[in-house]
Amino acid sequence: MKNIKICMVMIAFAISFCMGCSDVSDKVRVRIISNGSDFTGWYDVDGDITVVSGGTVTSNVYSYEAAFDDIEDIEFDIITQGNAYSLTIIVYKNDKKVKSSSTTSSISGGETLHLNLTYTTGEEPADES
Repeated sequence: MKNIKICMVMIAFAISFCMGCSDVSDKVRVRIISNGSDFTGWYDVDGDITVVSGGTVTSNVYSYEAAFDDIEDIEFDIITQGNAYSLTIIVYKNDKKVKSSSTTSSISGGETLHLNLTYTTGEEPADES
């Protein structure tokens, strides 16, 4: 009888532990990439605005990355500071690409590019598992 009670307590503990696992937060990561020119702008996460200025440079490609936990929505507004060939914003949720936007220059020497992207948690299509 004592073994049954111990097993019941262990099962109850395991169930309550697993129920707590459902509160895992979603990780949202955003990457901005510009080819040919640095960029500046801002992003608004749930009403808190942050200025973005510059990015990491590799050759002639500029990039910036930011990660967030438990957000409702995020809006980015980015403009290149010189003659750029392309500007891209990519949103990942739990390391899966869920939204992106891109613009390119139609001029051979590049031009100033502007891009705005808004992402709201849950707008991505449901998994088709």
